[in-house]
Amino acid sequence: MKLFLLICLLVSCCCRVGAVNREYYIGIRETVWNYAPGNANAISGQLFAEEEQAEVFLKRGPHRIGNTYKKAIYIQYTNHLYDVIVEKPSWLGFLGPIIKGEVGDSITIHLKNFASRNYTLHPHGVRYTKENEGKLDSIPDQNLSKVNRPFECKWYSSIREKTGQVKRDLN
Repeated sequence: MKLFLLICLLVSCCCRVGAVNREYYIGIRETVWNYAPGNANAISGQLFAEEEQAEVFLKRGPHRIGNTYKKAIYIQYTNHLYDVIVEKPSWLGFLGPIIKGEVGDSITIHLKNFASRNYTLHPHGVRYTKENEGKLDSIPDQNLSKVNRPFECKWYSSIREKTGQVKRDLN
């Protein structure tokens, strides 16, 4: 009987029950991005040199930025040191990371901006307070978008029991 109770205790301690806090470490970095790689239109196949309007958008000049310029990308890291990148599926491209939550979970985002200008992050599909919505004017004292300053925001899963995953869902 004691062995049975010990096994039950061990099993109950090892099983995840209820809501959890999910922590994500996200860094904002800039990369040089070519919005029109190659020398031909990917849709029509026509060379940019032969397209009348291509030069207007792709040639760099005093009033045009050209086809290559900075893009801010959001990268997930393993911890607060922001030194090990979490791999993501290749089909995401520069999108991501994917932030997951289940019924009742809370999500803590540790955000650090490594970019040269201010950026922010705004959630959809979760509950949050005014201070954690990601809007620049909602955070007068701790602007989460400031360059090279870490910021923490807390979101709560809005998924209700009756609309969340069911036991037969695989993932």
